[in-house]
Amino acid sequence: MDKNKIIHFNKSKNMKENKDELFKSNVDIKVHLGSIVTDNDFKVYKNNYFGFEMTVPDNWITLEHEELVRIALENFNRLNISETEKNKMIETMTTNSISLFSATPFPRGTKQPYGSNQKLDNPSLNCTAQKVIMHPNKTSLDFMEGIVGQLKSGNMGVKYDEVSDVHSVIISGKRFDAIEGKAFINDGRNTVHTKCYSILKKGYQLLIITSSITEEGSKDLDNLVINLVID
Repeated sequence: MDKNKIIHFNKSKNMKENKDELFKSNVDIKVHLGSIVTDNDFKVYKNNYFGFEMTVPDNWITLEHEELVRIALENFNRLNISETEKNKMIETMTTNSISLFSATPFPRGTKQPYGSNQKLDNPSLNCTAQKVIMHPNKTSLDFMEGIVGQLKSGNMGVKYDEVSDVHSVIISGKRFDAIEGKAFINDGRNTVHTKCYSILKKGYQLLIITSSITEEGSKDLDNLVINLVID
């Protein structure tokens, strides 16, 4: 059996700098944040701590941990909330959820013509590590069922109209829990296709989330996930 196939199963100095330092101080020093290297026509994100790597096209824009933190801090600064509340949000993000890397064909926050139909899109892949060691009796399935609720309620930014049950897939020889969701936006003219993949590694939930508006974008993201290599 080709280990790279996905096999589906049924249900089963200023304030900003100070905040950067706060983030760094909260990340478990044992966790390797990974790095991106260029290999021929591709970029490869490698993380030795969690034992996996992902390959994306060289012309895609990849952001690593520190860049993702800076973007999050900029977003927090736009919120009309107190510094105490901001710091609590940062602490929650940094102690319980570590942004590892993201990949998009175009700059974040923009959409450009994509695929044969040249429909506006910006397919995205995001990888995070959610600390779950404080819940030793919970499984990846338990955590994914929580994400199903978030997708349905709109707590992840968009309220999804269709969300699948949690099911199992095999990627690179490892069993992941997965869900798929669809959100109909712009009066139903566009559909956001989102897929989430989860596996528990060293007290963390390794979570990969892909999202796209076009079918071609979704297929391209599927190919990135299919080529994931994990110990």
